[in-house]
Amino acid sequence: MTEAEFEDAKKFWLMFQARETFKAVHQGCLELVRSELPETSPLYFPLITGLICLYGKPFKPNRGAGKLPIEMVPEEYLGVHNQLIVIRDKLYAHSDASKTVNVGNLYFGELRYVQDAVEPGYYVEPLRMVEKLSIQCRT
Repeated sequence: MTEAEFEDAKKFWLMFQARETFKAVHQGCLELVRSELPETSPLYFPLITGLICLYGKPFKPNRGAGKLPIEMVPEEYLGVHNQLIVIRDKLYAHSDASKTVNVGNLYFGELRYVQDAVEPGYYVEPLRMVEKLSIQCRT
């Protein structure tokens, strides 16, 4: 195999992996919406985390094949894409306790205290994806 053929093979592998990943994320989003799973469910956080981390994976460096170029994201979805990558990097794939994460008008990751008669205590402000992030799930 020549060097040029090897480079083509790596690009093909990357594109195939990305396509399969995006199909899985799409199906996962559809199922999450169809299920009407509430944010209070113990399954909600791991599902959102998995979907966001999967979405971002093809755009992150792969030692063997590289990463998808940002130019592959249609311009009309670039804002949502950038929000998802920040959320992935700063909240779900990595945890930085140095500051509150801010994506547009979304704030999350803050440690807060609630003085409630029923259940006082500390909690970390979660990201509420369904309510605040403007992602349209198409069937």
